[in-house]
Amino acid sequence: MSLIFLLLLVSLLTFVGCGHQVARETTATTAVARYICPMHPQITSTKPGSCSICGMDLVLVKESAGGIITVTPATRQQIGLTLGTVEKRTLVREIRAPARIVANETKLYHVNVKVTGWVKKLFVATTGQFVRAGEPLLTI
Repeated sequence: MSLIFLLLLVSLLTFVGCGHQVARETTATTAVARYICPMHPQITSTKPGSCSICGMDLVLVKESAGGIITVTPATRQQIGLTLGTVEKRTLVREIRAPARIVANETKLYHVNVKVTGWVKKLFVATTGQFVRAGEPLLTI
């Protein structure tokens, strides 16, 4: 009697388990169409229409398996997407920016002559001219 009961229980569980698995597969394959606004992705709908914020037509989103994003060749061309192979290299970025170069004020020296008179000859005529230590700057 217990053997018959055990066989009946095993066969019942087998049939119930098979039916549950089939139901799970059919629900996974049915996909609901989803429409979004191109400018406002938070606006979604299950039917075509227009965006409540900007009035643009909602666009059908193609669901892809496993979270893979597909970009059509036409979209690649529009956004300027280029593809390449993965390689390991050092990244270098050259930045060109306008700049103004000024002297370091901590290394500037002011020469105050404490004599009366006029400058007869000036040896350093331009700002930024190189001067070595001991060279005359002017004569009085």
